[in-house]
Amino acid sequence: MGTDVIGGCYSPSGIVAMDSIPWFPRRIKDIDQFANRILSYGAELDSDHPGFKDPVYRERRKFFADIAFNYRYGDKIPRIEYTEQEVNTWRTVYNLYWFTIEFGICLQNGERKAYGAGLLSSFGELQYSLSDKPAVAPFDPHVTSTTEYPITEYQPKYFLADSFASAKNKLQAWASTIPRSFQVRYNAYTQRIEVLDRVSELQRMVREIKSEIITLEDALGKVAV
Repeated sequence: MGTDVIGGCYSPSGIVAMDSIPWFPRRIKDIDQFANRILSYGAELDSDHPGFKDPVYRERRKFFADIAFNYRYGDKIPRIEYTEQEVNTWRTVYNLYWFTIEFGICLQNGERKAYGAGLLSSFGELQYSLSDKPAVAPFDPHVTSTTEYPITEYQPKYFLADSFASAKNKLQAWASTIPRSFQVRYNAYTQRIEVLDRVSELQRMVREIKSEIITLEDALGKVAV
C-alpha cells in the first residue's frame, strides 16, 4: 500500500512501525481506502460476453457498478429504482426459480420426486462425494490451501478430516505457522483489529478477561445445577 493509505491508519502512539507491522485494514472504514482500486469495472466487457453488443445492458451495468464503486462505509445504502421491464423480468424469473430450482417436484415412474435444491440440499453431489469417483485425501491445511478447484462442476478431489474438532485444531496449528512478529485480536465492541504490541495493551486485555471471568463465575453461581 502507498504512504497515503498507511498515513490514514490509526496508531495509539501516532507512529506506524513500517518495518515490523505492515499496514492492513483494522476498522471496517479502512477498507474504503482501497476498495475501488481495481483495474476496470462497469462497461468493460470481453467480446464473448453475452451482453457485449447490448448497449442498454452495458449502460445499466455501468450504472450499478458506479454505485458500488463510489460507496463508502457508513453511507446510506442506495435505493435502486428498477425499470418496469426489469421488475417484470425478475418477477417471472423468481417465480420460476422458486417452484423449480428451489422447490421443484415431478413425477417419475408414477411417483412424485423432488429435484429442487431447497428440497434435496445438493443431494446429487452428496452421493457423488461419497462414491468412488472423486479422489479423497486426508485433510492437511498445507496441501488444501494450495489445491486448485473448479467452481462450475463437481469437485474432483475432497479432503477428509478425522472430525470437525480435528479440522479446527489443524487449521489453528497451521495459522500459527504464518510468520508474524506481532499478535492481533478482534474487538467486537469497536469492530476493530487491535495489534497487541505493547505491555499496556496486554495489561488491558488481562483486565478485560478477568472481568469476563468474574461475570462468568457470578453467572455459574446463580445457575441451578
